[in-house]
Amino acid sequence: MTTYVIKKIAEVRKTKEWEYLRPDGKIQVTVEYENGKPKRIETILISNQYEEGTDVNRMKNDIIKKSYSKRIF
Repeated sequence: MTTYVIKKIAEVRKTKEWEYLRPDGKIQVTVEYENGKPKRIETILISNQYEEGTDVNRMKNDIIKKSYSKRIF
């Protein structure tokens, strides 16, 4: 899952679809396990550099809508 999300973010950055993103993004997913099997995703943390003056709420919504909402939910 992390590979899919980070590749999607890199793709939209390189195509300038999200003109405010800069290189060097990171992602961390915390999964809760029960009896050795994944039970639920507890946290998804995405960190990315972006242009000064970027609307952080817009960036958050873009990332949720385009990079992982269809993959996870």
